[in-house]
Amino acid sequence: MTDTPAPSVAAARGTTDRIQAIDVARGVAMLMVFLSHFSLHYVYSVAGPGWFKAQSLVTHIATPAFVLVSGIMLGLLRASRSDFARMRDKLIDRGLFLLIVGRPFIALAHIALEDDWRLPFVDQVFITDTLGVCLILGSLIATSVGDRGRLRLGLGILVSSWALDIFWMPDSWGGSLVKELLFGRLRGESLLYNFPLLPWFGWYLAGSGLGSIVARARTAGGGKIAARGVFKAAAVSLGIAFAARLAAWPLKLTHAVGTATAAGRAVRMLALGQKLPPGVTFLFFYGAIALLGVGVVLEWGERLPSEETPAVAWRWLAMLGRNSLLAFVLQFYVYYTAVHLLPKPPLWLGPVYFAVTVALLLALVGLCDRYRLNRMFTVGFARWAARRRETRNVGRALAPAFAAMPTIDPPKDQPRSGGSLG
Repeated sequence: MTDTPAPSVAAARGTTDRIQAIDVARGVAMLMVFLSHFSLHYVYSVAGPGWFKAQSLVTHIATPAFVLVSGIMLGLLRASRSDFARMRDKLIDRGLFLLIVGRPFIALAHIALEDDWRLPFVDQVFITDTLGVCLILGSLIATSVGDRGRLRLGLGILVSSWALDIFWMPDSWGGSLVKELLFGRLRGESLLYNFPLLPWFGWYLAGSGLGSIVARARTAGGGKIAARGVFKAAAVSLGIAFAARLAAWPLKLTHAVGTATAAGRAVRMLALGQKLPPGVTFLFFYGAIALLGVGVVLEWGERLPSEETPAVAWRWLAMLGRNSLLAFVLQFYVYYTAVHLLPKPPLWLGPVYFAVTVALLLALVGLCDRYRLNRMFTVGFARWAARRRETRNVGRALAPAFAAMPTIDPPKDQPRSGGSLG
């Protein structure tokens, strides 16, 4: 990493419509994604399922934190712009890029894991696929729905998704597939691997509403006031998680086990480790920890740059957060291909091995950030939408001029020279 200079303080601060501390929080969430996937392909093989399960209690925070903080970033961008159209188009473009270009690249990195190379392309729904749809739908909804409206709508989508997952058990293959893609399935999966759309989209959308509220609080009172609001949200989230765990106890007393009954499925949905589909306790417990981290970095962000703040690490984390979607794609090749296929060092070298993989990823992402290669991650939608918007604006500007032009009456018919025949 010596050849890649650390991002500058100016770059770390970001543009005027970004809160740099949120980039830092997303960078920390990205590091947890690295650790989660390193644990899956190294710790599980070297140390066994016991160690892996214990470490999962920590690494399970990765996906809830990343999706929530990405939603908060959408809310920040929405709150900072009166004209959201251009940013909306960029977010839609990025979502389309993940679905059209990113998906086959990620599927390619999964080939080493499967006996049939076609399975990653046709039988798996990656979290990046779900995030791509979240970016598109979230930016469209943010255009017309306010911050508290998005927060309520996101929570409503979550509750509806959990209810349908528990009580709707379709008999047909088509209905089962639709349920699995939209809500997830607690019993009898059709796909090899799946991040269902609606629960994660509800979580993302709720985060976008919270992000707008945080951005306005920061504008009014600074980072400490915004952090105070985030800490309150973390306390509410933690309270919901504990209430969900308490609600599972009476169901367990009725011997509701397995997924054959609605009560058994409800118990599963209230379990801490219920990730796919994401359960109530899982999302709100790890979401509370993520919000505590966001609050901490919002408060620390007031000190940048200063002697008390580890500015170099702060800037690297902000850079990683700004380029998190690129990092998400690259890390699949590091962990799902390289770490999976290469010989694995002994467990006592595991921390060094993980540090090397992180250094490699930071170097690659840092080079892309330095040369602004993110501009290449587009399918052209944002440029097309900008040209279309300019054409419309020109037409609207010229319309009054055309309306003010005098009209010219057509010439009247002239009588013939010979007079009329009697």
